[in-house]
Amino acid sequence: ESPNRYIFDDTLLHRYAVSDKMLPPEAILVNQRSVTLIRDWGSMKETGFFSSTLFENHGSIMVVIDLETGTIVDANRAAHCYYGYTRLIDRNISELNPLPPEELKEVLLKSARLQQNHYRAVHVMADNKSRHVDVRSYPVEINNRTFLFGVINDITDEINAAKTNRIKNIIILFTILSVIIVLSFTSIVLLRNISGRKKTEEKIKILLKEKELLLQEVHHRIKNNMNTIKGLLTLQILSEENPAAEASLRGAESRVHSMIMLYDRLYCSDNYRELSVKNYLEPLTQEIIGSFPGNTRVSIETKIDDFILNVKLLSPLGIIVNELLTNIMKYAFAGRDSGKISLSAGFVNNWGRLVIQDDGVGIPESVNFGNSTGFGLDLVNMLIE
Repeated sequence: ESPNRYIFDDTLLHRYAVSDKMLPPEAILVNQRSVTLIRDWGSMKETGFFSSTLFENHGSIMVVIDLETGTIVDANRAAHCYYGYTRLIDRNISELNPLPPEELKEVLLKSARLQQNHYRAVHVMADNKSRHVDVRSYPVEINNRTFLFGVINDITDEINAAKTNRIKNIIILFTILSVIIVLSFTSIVLLRNISGRKKTEEKIKILLKEKELLLQEVHHRIKNNMNTIKGLLTLQILSEENPAAEASLRGAESRVHSMIMLYDRLYCSDNYRELSVKNYLEPLTQEIIGSFPGNTRVSIETKIDDFILNVKLLSPLGIIVNELLTNIMKYAFAGRDSGKISLSAGFVNNWGRLVIQDDGVGIPESVNFGNSTGFGLDLVNMLIE
């Protein structure tokens, strides 16, 4: 009867671990698709719906800033841990960013106008120590009022590594010059041979070091960007009212998550080209099954040999496993109280073998694997080919 009422689906609240105690007094619970009418950011915070799910528990540092006043109206747990404040909310962004007021205001306005949504800055922690950060900031319009939604990544180690590398380059340069000066008093021929070899060796070392740092930075940025994409998909899912659209978005979210896990393990590894299949597929399998409601009634048995595969093969392999397990969880155990899934992988005589089975109701005869109408099976066929 009133446009200011809040309507929630009780089933969806349970799925995302949102307690009904978090809802405002005038909230209405229904069993159909949820509709949430939010008048402003304050109302969104009061419900506890947004901060208790993706925003609050996300591993990335996230803050929301009132563009007009520069006040931090919300910050997740990662932001509080990073900056060292027990409460960031109601502080002004100028307390974190030491830029002069006019320059800081210009930076915020550029983000709001979509002129500069990605930039680097120096932020001050609660203990007055400075850290280098990479900021991605985008405007959010709520009730004709503009807020900036910012995702922040610490790049202090990267900046320090670059400074250290420059110092090393200077030391190497002076070393080479010293060698040249000493050898110039002995033999011109010897000078040419030794200095030439030294320069080549040092150049190779520098190139190898730069390549290693570049690969590490690439994997780090890919992982962060994928986390951002996954977060945006999750936000869209929470506001989607069309069941078919929500299902498609969840499928895309799950595929992105399988790639995030791969890059997460690559970033923690010394080898950026190869990875253990066992260390990748076992946790991926558990996370896919665990993302479905009622997963406790399904038992999963894995038998994966510990062998190494190139990342170019592991990436599509992870997506294939995701699609097949998702299909099983959706359809195989319909109308049943329990089920069993087995996954095995091995490598014999230069051939890899992946087997995924279930004891479900079986695949209908109407399903044609060669010409499926579903995107998931089409994607599996394309990746296999």
